[in-house]
Amino acid sequence: MNADYLMFDHMEDRGQTAQTSHDALETVAPGAHGFLTATRNDRLVSLSRLHVQSPSFAGLNSFPDTFEAVN
Repeated sequence: MNADYLMFDHMEDRGQTAQTSHDALETVAPGAHGFLTATRNDRLVSLSRLHVQSPSFAGLNSFPDTFEAVN
């Protein structure tokens, strides 16, 4: 598979940025920036989860952090 665009998300409330998501690609697929069409054409899109995730899922995302803080 070779996509024209790659979509990512990042969590601003955890200090992540669009660059964090793009850097993670190198961890998951070393050398991907050299062979994927989307990366060669600078078509990496990263959206903040705060803007694209429903409130119920956002609440579930923070639950483990809250649970650890209480214990």
